[in-house]
Amino acid sequence: MAKNMIADLLASVKKADGGIAMSINDFKEAQFGIPLKHYCLQYLFGSTGLRYGGFYLMAGKPKSCKSPFAFFLAHLCCENEGISFLYELEGKASPTLIYSMFSDHEDWLDGSGPFQILTGLTLDGAEKHLTEKVLKNFKKAEAYDTPLMIDWDSISGAATEDVTGKLEGGEVVSKGFFSKAHIMKHFSENWVGLRGLLPVVFVGVLQEKEKVSDGARSPFAAAQKSYGGGDSQLFKAGTLLSFSLMGQLPNGNGKIVRIKTALNGFADARQIEAKFTWDQFGDLEEESQGHKWQFAEATARCLAAPKIVGNLRDIIDVKMNDQGLVTCKQFGLDKVTPEEFETALFAPENDATLDDLYKYHKIERIKLPSEYPEFVAKRSNTAAAAKEAEKAEKKAEQEARVAAEKAKEAAKQEKREAKARKASAASSMKALKELAKGAADANSNSHPQDAD
Repeated sequence: MAKNMIADLLASVKKADGGIAMSINDFKEAQFGIPLKHYCLQYLFGSTGLRYGGFYLMAGKPKSCKSPFAFFLAHLCCENEGISFLYELEGKASPTLIYSMFSDHEDWLDGSGPFQILTGLTLDGAEKHLTEKVLKNFKKAEAYDTPLMIDWDSISGAATEDVTGKLEGGEVVSKGFFSKAHIMKHFSENWVGLRGLLPVVFVGVLQEKEKVSDGARSPFAAAQKSYGGGDSQLFKAGTLLSFSLMGQLPNGNGKIVRIKTALNGFADARQIEAKFTWDQFGDLEEESQGHKWQFAEATARCLAAPKIVGNLRDIIDVKMNDQGLVTCKQFGLDKVTPEEFETALFAPENDATLDDLYKYHKIERIKLPSEYPEFVAKRSNTAAAAKEAEKAEKKAEQEARVAAEKAKEAAKQEKREAKARKASAASSMKALKELAKGAADANSNSHPQDAD
């Protein structure tokens, strides 16, 4: 009895308006996203890809390479047959940098390319354009086979319409932080509803600042960090990455950047160090300055110098020499480049080793964009079937109510007719009695002598 009641309850819950109920295994399997092709990034995020519906924030002080990292993620989206929109909200993005990071695909550089830059918008203007144009059109097109990445760079440095209007009107303008916090609060809190089932990832760039002690805390306590756009966006962020500039490369053609997870709802706190390099003096025949992240090297260092060596050395034994060459006995590699090592790491013949690494580092597997349309279709069919079942159930309930009303009315009619028949019979009996009495009276009046 109890099991039947639970089954009936679950069946009714699965018809929840605007959503669908899932088992734990169903939910675990329903993780899709843009694949991260470097192991160090998979380790950093705690997953093999950027999850669809993800709300990712990148924070750090100026010149800590937040924007180049966001551009790299946008490049990944485009590599996977997706579209990336950069909302350039500060007016200081480097054309040289963007061109350099995307020039490996010439067909991406013109107006029909998958990477588009939107300029001249305020923060509230960006929100309006994203919700009313981009997301609405994607939903209308049902483009579930096309990953979409949105990059707001930056939220902290963006203008707002109210402040801009006051400046143009010659009014005194107070600090615009609260206006940005208001915009980001309502945008981030409604992101799930705005996104729906779209294969979209949101990336927001923030400026990181430090607040001085407010006096209530210990004077020796570390300064608190703050971010333009308020705290609500932090509560909604699945991942907040913090960027720190560790130093310049000795030859001056790059930076060493530490990236750590200040917040991560999907894994524990992690960090990597990676080089972002460029050609200090470019080739005269090449317009690009070759800006790129050295993530293959970061992968090798991530595995060569772990904090906990124990079981990891049994899975994979990685060593790096002073020249940056990698040795790995499991793969039969001796003093190869980091790129060669990472290629071997992801080679099909080493899937077992990679699987053990994922288990050891607690990295979740995210399904590929190519698998997502089938999931949406199945979910849509399930939702449609649930709606049809609900409609059929409502129809059956309505028909049952109508039948009950008809039966009730028929019973009432039967009672009325029975009552009428009874009344008719009583009336007929009364009439007969009256006729009999009348006849008797008449007979008595016609023979009065009999009474003497």
